[in-house]
Amino acid sequence: MGVSIPTNHQIENNMIKINEYTKIAISSLSKKLDDNHPVIRALAAESLGKIGSETAIPGLLKALEDSDEYVRRKAAEALGKIGSETAIAGLLKALEDSNKDVRRNAAFALAKIGSETAIAGLLKALEDSNWYVRWNAVQALANIGSETAIPELLKALERSDDVRRYVDKDVLRDAVEALGKIGSETAIPELLKALEDSDKDVRGKAAEALGNIGSETAIPGLLKALEDSYEYVRVYAAEALANIGSETAIPELLKALEHSNSYVRGNAAEALGNIGSETAIPGLLKALEDSNWYVRRKAVEALTKIGSETAIPGLLKALEDSDAVEALTKIGSETAIPGLLKALEDSYSYNVRGNAAAALGKIGSETAIPRLLKALEDSYEYVRLNAAEALGNICSETAIAGLLKALEDSDDDVRRNAAFALGNIGSETAIPGLLKALEDSDDDVRRKAVEALTKIGSETAIPGLLKALEDSDKDVRRNAAGALTKIGSETAIPGLLKALEDSDKDVRRNAAGALGNIGSETAIPGLLKALEDSYEYVRVYAAFALGNIGSETAIPGLLKALEDSYEYVRVYAAFALGNIGSETAIAGLLKALEDSDNYVRGNAAEALGKIGSETAIPGLLKALEDSNNYVRGKAAEALGKIGSETAIPGL
Repeated sequence: MGVSIPTNHQIENNMIKINEYTKIAISSLSKKLDDNHPVIRALAAESLGKIGSETAIPGLLKALEDSDEYVRRKAAEALGKIGSETAIAGLLKALEDSNKDVRRNAAFALAKIGSETAIAGLLKALEDSNWYVRWNAVQALANIGSETAIPELLKALERSDDVRRYVDKDVLRDAVEALGKIGSETAIPELLKALEDSDKDVRGKAAEALGNIGSETAIPGLLKALEDSYEYVRVYAAEALANIGSETAIPELLKALEHSNSYVRGNAAEALGNIGSETAIPGLLKALEDSNWYVRRKAVEALTKIGSETAIPGLLKALEDSDAVEALTKIGSETAIPGLLKALEDSYSYNVRGNAAAALGKIGSETAIPRLLKALEDSYEYVRLNAAEALGNICSETAIAGLLKALEDSDDDVRRNAAFALGNIGSETAIPGLLKALEDSDDDVRRKAVEALTKIGSETAIPGLLKALEDSDKDVRRNAAGALTKIGSETAIPGLLKALEDSDKDVRRNAAGALGNIGSETAIPGLLKALEDSYEYVRVYAAFALGNIGSETAIPGLLKALEDSYEYVRVYAAFALGNIGSETAIAGLLKALEDSDNYVRGNAAEALGKIGSETAIPGLLKALEDSNNYVRGKAAEALGKIGSETAIPGL
């Protein structure tokens, strides 16, 4: 609901106060850094870090030399949060602290600051006895991204004993990542070695780093990494080869399309797609016949990315796989149409015929209509349902006769798609068939028929839609009420009034909305009764509908609705009373100016402005002092509309 928005002046005053309080807090906390108790000193350092002001730095630098290690640790952490380069010298000194946690926090702080002046100290920290310090030092060097760090980062990759290999695996991953971020080719030999590391995450990070560097010298190693036992590594290797984007990798990637491992074949196809060269098309077309679905899928995606019409003949051959349809439609060329039409008529495979129909629908050319109409009589429902949907996507009236016949198909899905297609086409000539479909045995077909009639929007559909208001399926009834809302004819009123008593709350809600849209006073008794419905949104729609109709006979019911337990009912009751514009509503609206909800008060003020009576002025003047901007604004507007001189002092 409404929230009071402060003025610019209030914001400025609040900021001044906040700044003053912050200065006082920093001064007080800085003094606490000299407290006799170490816990107080540590808490003061932590609090200064949270405030984040550079004025606290001198005190925190002094605290880095505190006798208590916990205080020193919190001071280093706070300086990292503040993030100022003026703290670097002190933090570099803290990298040599006797306590490992202080050194770790100092390295972490330097990582956040990210200045090259810290590199020398951080390089030294790579040899720290504590792995966490080394890890934070690597992260800091990665953030800084300077080539001067490369030699030491490379040293971090040269490990010997098994214990250090295990303990330092996180350090090694970050060292590899840092080398990738720095992006220097001098790191490539060690990164290629890292592709054979025993730790799978190190191998993955190495592949990613080589992709970031983007040198062709990494291609042989990355091609080998496509065979890695761990999928994460294979994925990064494929991405790296794609990032390098060199056509020199294509021959080896084409060879990899015939690898014994399906993931290697699939990732090779993905890399070829990312490189985007047409020279890869023959190999990718061959991969469309792969026995593994993952490889076929990646080959289709690759051909789609390359987007060349030269791939179309091969994709047509691969129509047994529905992925080929996606590629053909994304390439989107009408040059595929002759082949698709041939496949639709000649193929022995119903999958191919069905997929060809789907592709023709997505391409959307009217030249396909005669064959698609013929496909509506195919012996396989998969072909017929795709043909019906395709004709709906093409949207030509020449397909109506065939689709009307398809509304009587033996298969539910075919009938459903035919109804959908006729709705998309939107011609009134389809109405008789769709009205008949409202009696279909399948719920989904009836729903689609109602949706189609809604799109067409003709009054000739009203008798059938009124009958659909009594359907056994609640969704059919809901959609029928929605359709009648769009058509908006008074002939629907009796059926809609009956629907106001439906067992389904959403049917009742839609019926109320439809009656409001029609706007006839004959609906008022039913809508007044709906104001007492157990479902709040029926009451909301009923109030809104009565406001649209605008008759004074609704006022007593709407005044009662101003006291509804649900705020949105009260909001729309106030709106409705304003639309009606009768002075008999003033007393109730004045009372509503004291409602707990901002929008009720605002709408009540607006309604009083529409009514325009001077008797509302005292209440509106009081509303000018409301805590909420929206209410005050509506009260001011209302007083302006009333236009009495008695309102001037309040304004």
